[in-house]
Amino acid sequence: MSRESILKSIIANKPAKIGLPKPIEISNNEYRDLTEKFIDMAKSAGSEIVEIDSMEKVMEWIIRQKSDGKVVFDLTQESVPTQQFLSIHDFSNSDIVVLRGQMGVAENGAVWIDEHDMLIRKLPFITSHLVLVLKKNKILKDMHQVYNQIDLKNTGFGVFIAGPSKTADIEQSLVIGAHGPIRHTILLLS
Repeated sequence: MSRESILKSIIANKPAKIGLPKPIEISNNEYRDLTEKFIDMAKSAGSEIVEIDSMEKVMEWIIRQKSDGKVVFDLTQESVPTQQFLSIHDFSNSDIVVLRGQMGVAENGAVWIDEHDMLIRKLPFITSHLVLVLKKNKILKDMHQVYNQIDLKNTGFGVFIAGPSKTADIEQSLVIGAHGPIRHTILLLS
C-alpha cells in the first residue's frame, strides 16, 4: 500500500466531529465553618494542628523546639538573609523547617506554598518535620477558589501539601515519610 492510499484511507475513516463537553459543575458545598472543615481534613491527612493567636506565639513555639535540641530553620520572617543559604546542603542537618503557607483548602486540608516561600524547591521535602504557618483568613472553600487566587504569572513552582509524606504498596503497607517529611504541622494563626 502506498503512502498516498494510506493517507486517503485515514482521511476517509475519520470519526465525526463532536462538540466540547459541558462545563463541569462546581460543587456548591457550603461549610458552616471553613476553619473547622480545614482542621478536620488536615488531621485526616495526618497533619498536626496547633492554633496560635500571634506571630510572637509562633516564635515562642520555634524557640521551644530549639530548646529541645532540634535544629530549626525558620523561613517565615521577612528578613531571612537568602544569601546565607547557598545550597540544599545548608539544610541537611535540619530537624524542622518552618515555612509560610499562602492559602489553605478546606475541602482537603492542603496548604499552597510556592517557591517564594521556600528559597530552595527541595526544602519542603528533605526535612523530617515540615511546619507551615497559615493564617485562618487565608483558608478558602475548595481548589477552584484557591486556583483562582494563584498568580501563575509570578509563580514558577508551587505545591499543595496535605499531611506528611505517605505511600502504600500493593501489599497495602502504609509508609509515612518515604518521599518527604515524617511529620507535618500546621501552625494555624488567628
